[in-house]
This record gives sequence, C-alpha cells and structure tokens, in this order.
Amino acid sequence: MSRETEKLLKLLEKELDKHDFQTDEELQSFLDVMNREGFEKLGLSTDSVDEAFEEYEIGCDLMDSDDPKDIKEALKHLQKAIELDPPFVDAQAEMLEAEREVAVYIRKLRELEEAAEDICLKDGEVEHEDVFGHAWRTIEMRPFLRIKKRLADAYLDQGMFRLAQEKYEDILAWNDNDNQGCRYLLIGIYAYFEEKEKAMELYDHYEQEQNAWSLISLAALHHKVGESEASLRYLKQLTKQIPESATFIANAILDLGLNEDFEPQYPGSYRPGTGEEMALAMDQLDFLLTSSRAFFMDLVSHCIEEYEKKAKKPRTAGKAKAKPKQK
Repeated sequence: MSRETEKLLKLLEKELDKHDFQTDEELQSFLDVMNREGFEKLGLSTDSVDEAFEEYEIGCDLMDSDDPKDIKEALKHLQKAIELDPPFVDAQAEMLEAEREVAVYIRKLRELEEAAEDICLKDGEVEHEDVFGHAWRTIEMRPFLRIKKRLADAYLDQGMFRLAQEKYEDILAWNDNDNQGCRYLLIGIYAYFEEKEKAMELYDHYEQEQNAWSLISLAALHHKVGESEASLRYLKQLTKQIPESATFIANAILDLGLNEDFEPQYPGSYRPGTGEEMALAMDQLDFLLTSSRAFFMDLVSHCIEEYEKKAKKPRTAGKAKAKPKQK
C-alpha cells in the first residue's frame, strides 16, 4: 500500500471519528465515496494531511545530504510536518537521523519505539491481541513497525547482531506477512551464527522463497558447518534462479564494464530475479560474506565458472533474446 493510500486512510479515520452513524446503511453510504474525489465532493479537505506528508518527504530528501545546512533545513520541514499532523511518528523517527552519536541515536530510537507502541495502539483503543501477528494490516500500527525496523537495521549496521536478531524476530512476531523484508536479513544473521535449525525453519516458513538473500545465506551456512555439497546446491540454485548473479560477480572480479546493468532505477529498489537483486543482497549481507573468506571465494568461483559457460555456449539460431535496455 502506497503512502498516498495511507494518507487517505488517515484522513478517513479522522472523518469517521466526527460522525455518529445510526445504521450500517449510513456508514456504507459514507464509505462508498471515500476516495480523494469523494472527499472533495463532500467538501472535506485533504490539504492538511497532504501538506504534512509533503513537508515530511522534503525533510527526508534533505536528510540524505552531508551538508549541515541541508540537515538543519530538513529538521525544520520535519518539525512542520509534526505540527501539521501530530504526533507524526515517522517524522519524529526521521528527525533522529540527524543524531551523529550512534549510542545516542540508538537510545533515542528505543525511547521512541516504546512511546510509539502506546501512540499507535491509541492508548488502548486498538487492542494488542487484535493486531499482533498481522499488525501491518492496521494502518495505525505501521509507524510503530517502521521504527522497529529502523532500530533493527541500526543494530545490524553497528555489528550488534544478537540485538538485531531479536528485533527482526520481534517484528515478524508482530507481522508475520513481513511487508518490510526482515526475513531477508534475519536468515543472514542465522547463517552468521551457524544456527541451521532456525535458518531452515525460517526458509520453510516462507515457502522456500528463492531470493538472493535466502540462497546466499543458506549456501554460506552449509559451508560454515562443513556441508560443502549442500552449499554448492544452494549456489547452483542461486545462479539458476537469478541468472544475472553470475554476470554480476564476473563483472566485479573481471572488470567487464557492465556496472550500469546492475544499477537500480530507483535508490533502494531492485528488479527481482536480476543482477540488481544480487547487488543489493550482497551489499546487505556483507557482514555474512566477510565472516567466511573461504565461502566468499567459493561463491566467486562458482559464479565466474557459470558466466564463462554461458559466454562460450553458442546461441541457437532464432532463439536469442535481446536484453532490454534500462533507462
């Protein structure tokens, strides 16, 4: 669900609080026109919510800068967003990104996480047992989950692997559907700690999802516990499911000049099943790959071997497929 939809749902919630519907028919009639055009027809303004999100998005963009002046300006926009639409938990969390002391940043995130639970549960109006396990479905809970993800990522970035593991597990307990992709990093942490049973349980729970994070992590895990044949099987699955994975590694090692082929169209995004996915997975699993030089060399050797096989294989006439160009 897009942030645009979240904005409208947030406004809808505010409008529902103002009405006292006597019958289901009255409520349904109101809901039938509750889209952006419907709000306008009823004379309801989306301006305040729109303006708050606009200020928030401007602040987020400026926060990515290394220029102290941009950071100062970002904080102004984020504060404005909070004033327009209090308590705007996401904006509060983004303001913490200006903190340069890691220990202070993590402490403040923990404090905001604790406060956000009460805010998002609306001080008891939303029952814990009604949302636990599938919290993402409840729009009010999403800022709480996003703060948890920020904190888990911060732990991982700082090499606080056990704390990261516990926090990713906590997020999945709150939202089993994992709309934030925590399972991708959690399986890497299990591999790092050589916790095979937990890794395989997670892999099976999400129906043996064939993505770069899972396959790299399981290959590394089996290598680390001395099961080289199983490790190779997962590497073979990797290059089968993501054919460009071999090309990505070969390009990095052999300097083939194909860097642009693996650059995502949008920062932080990727096209599943492509070299973009491989590039992002290897970047995020750097902590695992650097923990076993021998496995990393196995990964590189396998990918280069697969790349060279394809490079030497003659194309069958009439079956060659042109590679789509990225804009």
